[in-house]
Amino acid sequence: MLHDTGDASLFDSTLVAAAVAAAVSVTVTYFTGRRAAQDRQRELFAAAFKSVAEYREFPFIVLRRDGADPAGERKRISTDLSQVQSDLNAHKARLQIEAPIPGAHFDRLVAGTRLFCGNAIHEAWNKTPIESDSQIHAPDIDQNELARLDREFILSVKDHLSLLPSWARRIGRWAFSILPEQLRERLAPLG
Repeated sequence: MLHDTGDASLFDSTLVAAAVAAAVSVTVTYFTGRRAAQDRQRELFAAAFKSVAEYREFPFIVLRRDGADPAGERKRISTDLSQVQSDLNAHKARLQIEAPIPGAHFDRLVAGTRLFCGNAIHEAWNKTPIESDSQIHAPDIDQNELARLDREFILSVKDHLSLLPSWARRIGRWAFSILPEQLRERLAPLG
């Protein structure tokens, strides 16, 4: 006696459709969650970098303080500086937990910034405050030596937020770096 396989194939088709729907649902849920986590982390990285930038402004803030009210300015500037220091420490702790590799780069960025700008802030307190508009232009404080630490942190953040694993991005950068210079110049605008 021959069996009718119509019901079995309908049952199989239903199972396949359900499995595909479940796979799509899980995939969409994963990528939606990943996107939300990345957006949250992107905000964290931006806030952390902003705190570093705020700290770097203090040599200039100290030089531009109001010389007519030294006690008030000391209080105002030291209070603001304490808040920025607190923000830096909070970001360091949070990044170590949320994103250890960018967190390590952020630690180095903060340490280098504190070393360089801390000395510049100290020197600025020992100088006479700026008194005229002609002196207001950026004083001779060159923070370019911190640019390498900035780049390393930003690159680690890009690696962290990328869909590609960070090791694949590092290999790609290495491969790009060994290309002849003419070829690198032609490819640089692409990526």
